[in-house]
Amino acid sequence: MISEVTKRNIFDELKIRNTNWSGRLDEVEFLNRLFDIESLPTTDGRFQNMRGDIWQHRINNNDWDDWWIISDTRLNLMSDDDTFLRFITETIHPVVRNDAKEVSELLNVFNGHLAADGWKLVEKTRISNKPIYVAVEFKNDFEFRNEEEVSEKYAGDQLKKCTDKIVRNDYEGAVSSARAFVEGVFFDIYKRITGEEMPQSGDLPDKYKLIKNLLKLSQEQSPDKSFKSICDGFSKIVHAIDNLSNSIGDRHVPSTKPELYEVEFCINSAKIMADFLYGRLQREYQGKENLFDGLIAVLDSDNKRALSGDELRADPAIAAILEKCDEYIISLLKDKFIDDYQIDSFKQNDIFFAGMRIFFDKLSKSYFEKIYNKCKDNNQTLPPYGGLKYFMNDVLQKKPDYLSKVHNDFLKVNKPKIEVPF
Repeated sequence: MISEVTKRNIFDELKIRNTNWSGRLDEVEFLNRLFDIESLPTTDGRFQNMRGDIWQHRINNNDWDDWWIISDTRLNLMSDDDTFLRFITETIHPVVRNDAKEVSELLNVFNGHLAADGWKLVEKTRISNKPIYVAVEFKNDFEFRNEEEVSEKYAGDQLKKCTDKIVRNDYEGAVSSARAFVEGVFFDIYKRITGEEMPQSGDLPDKYKLIKNLLKLSQEQSPDKSFKSICDGFSKIVHAIDNLSNSIGDRHVPSTKPELYEVEFCINSAKIMADFLYGRLQREYQGKENLFDGLIAVLDSDNKRALSGDELRADPAIAAILEKCDEYIISLLKDKFIDDYQIDSFKQNDIFFAGMRIFFDKLSKSYFEKIYNKCKDNNQTLPPYGGLKYFMNDVLQKKPDYLSKVHNDFLKVNKPKIEVPF
């Protein structure tokens, strides 16, 4: 349950903070609240029980250090998890400690370390309007298996914040972070499929509609009745997360104080949905990995590499490949060309830029920048024989706003003498 590392980390931090673990009670009074110290055996033959030991070594002689309780096996703080949890909980009991600021600080210390083992201290009840805490297991039931798939840093950050905020009892903030995580996943998937940024306007359900259509999850796109039910269920989850965030999140003045189970529902639902969407994204590409190799093979022909973009797209063999591609597959093919295709010869230069002519209308400004950076230091793509200058000139003619000063300076020096149709 609670690792030795966690326990020692907590005690070490309490030592550093110079915390008096018994609070405003003496050590006998404090320990009597947790143990029957008069029944626990003595380690000193002069006394009858542990109470006598404490008096002798902490009051009379004071030859035990302040944190003797850690190593005293009669208390079992290091070996018994329940005892350890009861001990640290007792240190912030109103009878033991009545300084609200100190209690809050210690609570953050405890929960900050306990989170690593899936535990936290939460308020159970109150006495004289002061909180009494108990240890509960933090049930993070659903692991987000596709965490590494999230390329959108914002989404990943929000997922981490969900747990961090729960540990700090910031339930409102955790709900808002769960919503932000889902939104970040939508932005990530949208950009992967389209190569463009998702529109900022619209609420969360509106953004989900865009993703649902791109991943072929709409009712109209799925003939399977069971699958339609799943898709309908996810639409309801999106609405539920959005509504919870509006009513109990910290984006607005919350109408009610959220309960832990509501927060866990929100976070776990968000993780389940994200896993499903990334799984769907991967499934859409299954069986289509050979499309790239097929396209390369078609372009590896002298009578095709010199064709314009329109001529290439009209070619029966290329058209047959493109017919098998949705927007996501197109995006993958573009990325594979730009990120993975090696240009080590003039023939490969021709193939690469033929591919760029095919996808020219699908290239965003960021893609043009990546293409330039890929080719600007490669002798096979540079003048006088490489295709970069022709490609950049076509960008100048069709999408001049995409060019930076660096690109324009390149073209001033390397202006093609003849036009090559893209």
